[in-house]
Amino acid sequence: MTLLRGEYLQQRLARHVHEEYALGVVTRGGLGFQYRGASHLAGAGEINIVVPGEVHTGHPEIEAFWSYRTFYIAPEVMREVDVELGTPARSLPFFAAGVLKDPKLAAGVLDLHRDIDGGAIAPIEMQSRLLVLLSAWIRRHGERARRAKVSMRAAHVGRVREYLEDCWRERPALTQLAAMVELSSFQLLRAFEREYGVPPHAYLIQRQVREAKRMLERGVAI
Repeated sequence: MTLLRGEYLQQRLARHVHEEYALGVVTRGGLGFQYRGASHLAGAGEINIVVPGEVHTGHPEIEAFWSYRTFYIAPEVMREVDVELGTPARSLPFFAAGVLKDPKLAAGVLDLHRDIDGGAIAPIEMQSRLLVLLSAWIRRHGERARRAKVSMRAAHVGRVREYLEDCWRERPALTQLAAMVELSSFQLLRAFEREYGVPPHAYLIQRQVREAKRMLERGVAI
């Protein structure tokens, strides 16, 4: 789990994805964002969420800035909590909504985030409160994702995605990736962006950024 605290943000965040779940609360201003094909607005006291792999953006909406606190939670943690709630471990919890108006849950997110951020909480209390919080989130707002039929072209771009995940150090050409799955460059570009929301080069950059974060967390010099 990673904590993020952003104050008076004025940036406009380009389309990107996370490999974790994001569970956050806006504390000042308003966060506007594109998510799952729709525009959303999360005002102060409201929850904004993102599930792994869903493309989204971010920008100040109500004022010239926004502030928020967010948890980034590993998928395996969410799966474990979901299983404990009685769900078979066949899929990850899914949340279709980008904004939740749940004052009790929002208060729980902020209280726990502030306590961890301030360092005034023992590990056993942190873990206990986190499990209660995630359980409430899943019980009250979780849904079952529709399983879409996988097309042949989606399977092809899935192979390209796996390659980019595994070979993030490489600098492949678009023509090379297209030849790997027997598509034209244009076909691959359109199919990949339709499936994952970003073109292959942007996906590769985000994969490299994720690896850089892991290296920093392991203590590698910048």
